[in-house]
Amino acid sequence: MEQHQLKKGFEKDFILGGRAILTVRSERSGKHFTYKVKETSNNKNSYFISVKNSSDTFLYIGILKKYFGKWELILTAKSRVGKDAVSYKTFQFIIDRYINRYSPHSEMSLFHSGRCSKCDRELTDPESIELGMGPICRNLKY
Repeated sequence: MEQHQLKKGFEKDFILGGRAILTVRSERSGKHFTYKVKETSNNKNSYFISVKNSSDTFLYIGILKKYFGKWELILTAKSRVGKDAVSYKTFQFIIDRYINRYSPHSEMSLFHSGRCSKCDRELTDPESIELGMGPICRNLKY
């Protein structure tokens, strides 16, 4: 699967698109995690978060919810990843640095797979590929 680096400044819109698949890579270590961020059907301010494991299946981490203007990752009874897991800590870092405040890390790169993070359609236009979201979906509020 071809990976496309997200344009700086558009990470939050991509992640909160509703159907995002995001790969986060450490430039220092070369390690990476791929996350699925799927909007819940009953609340515009909550998302299911999962991480891809070594057998290419997604493990449920928890729920990303907005409380008093701040996004938080919450573990639930069905969580398959704990707070001590590197994948949990990495996504928590993404929330802190790219969603709650914009302060990108110079040694971290964020990628998408070429599909719109809102409608999951294949992206074909160069600007849409750069942003991870198609032109119609970019004009919709999340």
